[in-house]
Amino acid sequence: METFTAEVPVPRKRPPASNPKFTITSLSSIDREVWDDFIALHSPGNLLQSYAWGDFKHLMGDTVLRYGLLYQQEIVGAAQIVIHKRLLGGSTASLARGPVMAGTTPKLMLYFVEHLSQICHASLTTDLIVEPLLPDVPVAAWAQLGFRPTSPVQPGHTTQIDLNASDLMATFKPKTRYNIRLAEKKEVQISASTEKKGLEELYRLLMVTAGRQGVSFYPLDYYQTLFDTFSPSGDIVIMTARHEDDILASLLLVFYQNTAFYLFGGTDDLKREYMANYLLHYGAMKFAREKGAQRYDFWGVALPGDPLAEKWAGITRFKLGFSGSLVQYPSAWRRIYHPFWPRVRSLLSALRTIPSFFHRHTA
Repeated sequence: METFTAEVPVPRKRPPASNPKFTITSLSSIDREVWDDFIALHSPGNLLQSYAWGDFKHLMGDTVLRYGLLYQQEIVGAAQIVIHKRLLGGSTASLARGPVMAGTTPKLMLYFVEHLSQICHASLTTDLIVEPLLPDVPVAAWAQLGFRPTSPVQPGHTTQIDLNASDLMATFKPKTRYNIRLAEKKEVQISASTEKKGLEELYRLLMVTAGRQGVSFYPLDYYQTLFDTFSPSGDIVIMTARHEDDILASLLLVFYQNTAFYLFGGTDDLKREYMANYLLHYGAMKFAREKGAQRYDFWGVALPGDPLAEKWAGITRFKLGFSGSLVQYPSAWRRIYHPFWPRVRSLLSALRTIPSFFHRHTA
């Protein structure tokens, strides 16, 4: 397959239907700005398909593939695939929130996915998980490509706050507004920092939260690498809530295009009655708006019917209290090329749910 090296113009209209000439080619040498311009035009704020996110995953030891669907040398589709090596053998390919298409039909998107699947198969991956952006693709169409429904890697729903509201707090639910005012009366202070040293305190609070809520977080080096990736452009910020000498809550914001993403956050067991986390997110929203963001993305909520609904009940209730717009992503799909290692991983995953055998958090 020919390697794509030249910059190409980003099309603003779908290609003509007559006599289409489509090619699929590697975009491994594409300029960062050209890639992100295409994402911005056709999938604004798609962090997982951003060039920087690919750099981050590469630094974490994953293989990152960037491919484009071209119509007469113009990009009409882009896909960033991450291949993650498994400890037990084999590797999994993931296409999260993609491919990104230039206003084309689901049929053309599936044509692109079919060829991406062949590329992953040739790369000796055990399976490919696609979490697409385009909805309303029939199950039969996925089945013809060898894909089956699967559990999503990313949250199936999120909620987004419109930061353009003239009175932001007025859009929140009454209990959320009450808790914000309570934290203000307690004189909880909010600050923002681009200093990496704040990660250690954030990580401490993540571990406290993990123990209290029974959720999992990544090792410290994950957050350090994430910070190192986005820090040079100033697109990562640590927000902190303090009362006197006590740090009560902290969160990590990543900015991409016009969206501020709340990726991780933790709260201490100390002074929880001060409701610092409510004021912290309100402060983060105001900071994001001042920085030019138009949306504040909570990244994930678990609604009824979701496998994580019970475990995430408190987290979801907290996020929904800010009354954002609910976003539902299409179903996830998986194609297995070499079934042995996926079966082994599925078996071990099932065993981890038995407390008598495995009583620990995984990331």
